[in-house]
Amino acid sequence: MNTPQVELDCLLKRLVGYEDVAEDIRSMFEERTTKMSEWHSVESAPEDVVVETKIDDTRGCWNEQEMRRRGRLWWYPDNSMYVYYEPTHWRRSQS
Repeated sequence: MNTPQVELDCLLKRLVGYEDVAEDIRSMFEERTTKMSEWHSVESAPEDVVVETKIDDTRGCWNEQEMRRRGRLWWYPDNSMYVYYEPTHWRRSQS
């Protein structure tokens, strides 16, 4: 399975003669990828969607892992168990 970047590169190689269009597509992809990797406050996390989470406090960034929120609890992606803390930030999963 190719990464989105590899698939984009393959697509752009097919746009021979349309370099200006290819550059616009690349710019939109990079902008979207950057926005997807931004961290958000945990209060805005979507319900029952696997996202990347972390705690970011005076001790630094720690407990970075994928989880899903259901109500006020945070669960492992397979719903096997909830964690005994609340993350401070989330972002869309990169996988």
